[in-house]
Amino acid sequence: YVSVLVYVSVLVYVSMLVCECTWRPSSRGISRQVRVLNLPSSVRFVDYSAIALHHSTQSVAVTSQENSQLWVGSLAGGSDGAFEPLAAEFTSEGKTYDFPRSDGSCEASYCNIEGIHWVSEAGKGGKMPGTLVAVSDKMKSKGRQPAACHDKDQSVHLFALP
Repeated sequence: YVSVLVYVSVLVYVSMLVCECTWRPSSRGISRQVRVLNLPSSVRFVDYSAIALHHSTQSVAVTSQENSQLWVGSLAGGSDGAFEPLAAEFTSEGKTYDFPRSDGSCEASYCNIEGIHWVSEAGKGGKMPGTLVAVSDKMKSKGRQPAACHDKDQSVHLFALP
């Protein structure tokens, strides 16, 4: 059983590290780096907390806790929804979205997004799915985050793209 894992790593530049893993029964698996795929220059977050690849549309979502933002772009280089690491390239600079802000103060309230996943297919004629599910971690303690972060910590969130 072979699967492809995608990691976000921050080195000197932002990249998507593509690894191939082989899993065997009663084994931890063996992995090897297949390629480093640079994210577009428009993806400039303070940190990178999650990435999701929607296989049939090749849409990509990347999140940031610190920025409380989501970047959405797309890949080319695969057929029939297959992700082919050696052929993959980002097709555009994508678009960055703010997660919803608190009422009145416009303070970030989705401060700890730790995971993101596409949960819908593209609509009629659409090239990108429209719904994402995100999960958030526990709020940092001892005053290291604003109080507005508490309401959305340790939760599951559903978002529709505009």
